Amino acid sequence: MIELGIVDLSAEGRRRMTALVERWAWTSPDTRVTLPRISVHSLSPEEIRFHGSLDVCVIGPELIGCDAAYVNTIRARLPDKILLAVLDSRSYSFGLIEQLGRMGIDDVLIDSATSDELDRKSTRLNSSHANI
Repeated sequence: MIELGIVDLSAEGRRRMTALVERWAWTSPDTRVTLPRISVHSLSPEEIRFHGSLDVCVIGPELIGCDAAYVNTIRARLPDKILLAVLDSRSYSFGLIEQLGRMGIDDVLIDSATSDELDRKSTRLNSSHANI
């Protein structure tokens, strides 16, 4: 089972991100076979320090939009975990993706991504982190 933490500023933002991740994970019957079971934890940025056992941390667009530099703090608290940033299509830019990469984000998804994209990225990231 994958322990997945969803981090965003507001409870509403975390609720939207949780619904988005659940939609990605359970949209098609084929996806259910390839993706492992996921345990989702909805966390405020301050709660990350109590959840070091996360396998993947998904950072929502509210947090990225308000304080992208906070990614450095998350990376310091979860140094060996997978960090995914979810951007909304309005804030998506190559400059922002480059900045997030320098801060330690492993990959970026856009909120309009499909479950197949999440499956491909999860598989690639899990295999690359297993080799470290």
